[in-house]
Amino acid sequence: MSIEEDTWKFLRGKNLPEKSVAAAMGNIQAESEFDTTLIEKGSGVGLGLCQWSYERRSQLETYGTDLTHQLNFLWAELSGQIGSTGASFQWINKSGYLSHDEFMSGNGSIADLTKAMCFCWERPNASVAHLERRQQKAQEYYAQFTGT
Repeated sequence: MSIEEDTWKFLRGKNLPEKSVAAAMGNIQAESEFDTTLIEKGSGVGLGLCQWSYERRSQLETYGTDLTHQLNFLWAELSGQIGSTGASFQWINKSGYLSHDEFMSGNGSIADLTKAMCFCWERPNASVAHLERRQQKAQEYYAQFTGT
């Protein structure tokens, strides 16, 4: 099984709606191309699937960095179900984007869900967010994995 399939199954297993899973995966693809060991080019600050940086990276490294740990950590930060991860809830509701509740219930288009995940959870510098790429990949993952 591929990391993409594992990610889809993990997030669907948490009952995250398919459109929201696709949105998360579009963001992961843009951040790391699903490489769990990727170190951010240039600064060397980001690590892993979601290119966790600074305090978030430190928390992840303390918890563990293999695929299972990264998926559990992502879920903790996204859902607020922290458990033993050492993570903290990371979604910031921002005007003009879907809310956390809307994201978690899949209420919105894949494009809008992807945009919300990008700017309310991932929070890259807007000038290098590559939003269209994230949205395109999210659509592709939705088409590929829906119903599985």
